[in-house]
Amino acid sequence: MTTYSEMTQQFGDQWIAVAKQAEDAVTDGIGRLTSLVDLPKLPLTDQFNEVVTANFALAERLLVAQRDLTVRLLGAAPAKADEKSDEKSEA
Repeated sequence: MTTYSEMTQQFGDQWIAVAKQAEDAVTDGIGRLTSLVDLPKLPLTDQFNEVVTANFALAERLLVAQRDLTVRLLGAAPAKADEKSDEKSEA
């Protein structure tokens, strides 16, 4: 039987493959357009690249922190519940 993690991995692989195909189609289209028409370099391109890179790095850090917090909370919840049930049975 397929596990949830395996299903998530498969779905993620499919999603990323579709996104990659879309990315390739868009960049190929832009490449063809620029070969037909002399387009100037967009202003502030380097600054936008820096902003995009910095924001994605921040988003990655936030996701890791949220994952770690969630895992810790899930790990702590059963232990606390077990302690309460032990206290009730002792009383």
